[in-house]
Amino acid sequence: MKCGFFHTPYILPKRTPKQVFDWSLELAQVCDKAGFADFMIGEHYTLAWENIPAPELVIAAAAPLTKNLRFAPMAHLLPYHHPTRLANQVGWLSQILEGRYFAGFAPGGHHTDALTHGYDGVPDLFAPFSEALELMEKVWDRKPFKYKGEYFNAGYPGEEDFPGFPIEYADNSPWHGKENLEIAVTGISAPSPTLKWAGSRNYSPISFFGGFAQMKSHWDTWSHAMIEAGHTPEHSRFRTCRDIFIADSDAEAKRRALASGLADTWREYLFPIYKKFNLMQGIIDDSGTGRRGNAPAPFHSSGDRKS
Repeated sequence: MKCGFFHTPYILPKRTPKQVFDWSLELAQVCDKAGFADFMIGEHYTLAWENIPAPELVIAAAAPLTKNLRFAPMAHLLPYHHPTRLANQVGWLSQILEGRYFAGFAPGGHHTDALTHGYDGVPDLFAPFSEALELMEKVWDRKPFKYKGEYFNAGYPGEEDFPGFPIEYADNSPWHGKENLEIAVTGISAPSPTLKWAGSRNYSPISFFGGFAQMKSHWDTWSHAMIEAGHTPEHSRFRTCRDIFIADSDAEAKRRALASGLADTWREYLFPIYKKFNLMQGIIDDSGTGRRGNAPAPFHSSGDRKS
């Protein structure tokens, strides 16, 4: 089993962008020295508790400060990006990191982010997400095409598009080709239509933990879709995102967690979100105390230190 860090970042809204950025770089270095495999960074636009609208900037700044850590945006919200621009950015950054990079893509799950990008809500996002990803893969093929779609217009120029003199087109495809770029997507609900779709395309799953039954459902959904599409599901590709606080004892871990910004994040922000997505009951049941009505408060990797 490998360990990674999902930097959402779940940081107190009073933190300035400079503080969030500096803390992100410090966290990446700590994770690298600790031997973590991955460092994944969320992308949000309207959420004060999750305020990193440009994870690629953190990745570019943290890469030279680390040696082994693999980085990923988790996830670029494709309906909010032009696919040609993002395809070039992702491919270019993967070449800069020379393989210490994988890509996370998602439709977007927050209503306010959707509104600020001109959509009526999150139910409208999967169609532009799917169209954008198809176009990104066509751009990475570097073969001439022109496309006018429902949501995006895109293309790749050929020799007939030279402006009166020859052009050498830049190769901003992923490091060692698009077939070697790992693409991961996140799943929350059970069963997860997103993870079923991911399995059909041989993308890696990230399961947001809502109890063991939900996590098993995510594995079953993804693995069955992989097999149906002719791919081999491997447990090593299955990531589970859940909250872990480590100390010398359970009592010490609970004491320190309750005194940190991590507990503030749960009390003031995460409980309504986890209840909305029906994640809380599974967590309570798997704590072993849910039936007694005395479940301990769960914690999240906050990315914040209490001031």
